[in-house]
Amino acid sequence: MNPKQHNYTNAFSRITGRLARLKSPYFIIKLFIKWYINHYKIDIDLYRFKFEKGITFNEFFVRQKKHIPEFDKYSICSPADGKIVSSGTINNGLILPVKGQSLKFEDLTDEKLLEQKQYSYYNIYLSPADYHRFHAPFDMEIEKLKYFKGKLMSVNPKIVKKHENLYCNNERVVLKGKWERGVFWMILVGAFNVGDIELKFCNIRTNRKNANSEEIVFQKPVVLDAGKEVGKFNFGSTVILVLDIELFTSTQFSGKIVKIGNILKNFIQ
Repeated sequence: MNPKQHNYTNAFSRITGRLARLKSPYFIIKLFIKWYINHYKIDIDLYRFKFEKGITFNEFFVRQKKHIPEFDKYSICSPADGKIVSSGTINNGLILPVKGQSLKFEDLTDEKLLEQKQYSYYNIYLSPADYHRFHAPFDMEIEKLKYFKGKLMSVNPKIVKKHENLYCNNERVVLKGKWERGVFWMILVGAFNVGDIELKFCNIRTNRKNANSEEIVFQKPVVLDAGKEVGKFNFGSTVILVLDIELFTSTQFSGKIVKIGNILKNFIQ
């Protein structure tokens, strides 16, 4: 993609973001939200949302759930609602985002993996119908954050298959830290339309016109218990979790629909 196309996708997404935050005209916003609910078959009764003057489409999109299940402390749980499009071990530093594609972990995070260690990952795609907040999959200590300024292509798996290194070229935030069994990376990939990632513990915001890539090292690790909200996507996106331990096979979760808190790996079974 050339720079003009890059600017187009980001600029269009910023415009979409501004429209999504309009508070009027109320009747049009209400009609559009109702259409969206019906089109994507969303059970709105599961969420803390009600129609009232002053609401925005973005408030609806990042709606909170009425109930967040308790996360099992002895497990790795799903941090989000979505579809696991790929999972497995990382071989030769390569992650397989979708069938037939591969990307380098180093290109995705700007870090190298240790050759003597085993690593595994899973990749969750959040569709437009899904809950768009993401939570800690286990007790975690976030030590640093990297924001990568980039494009804002759609992360629908059908699109990812057609564009090599799409995740590495898109806007993204990489969280790195420690958990009970080692080191983790939580990679949050922005997407076309709005393209905005917000974090609960840091005021960094993505897809800003004059923003630059940056790295933040926290003086004290950000400690989050399993199940605590980490942040939200202001439009559909992807969460990739990488661990420095071999846990997942390439066929274990492929195509699996998951809900927040679902157990992906239990360590006492």
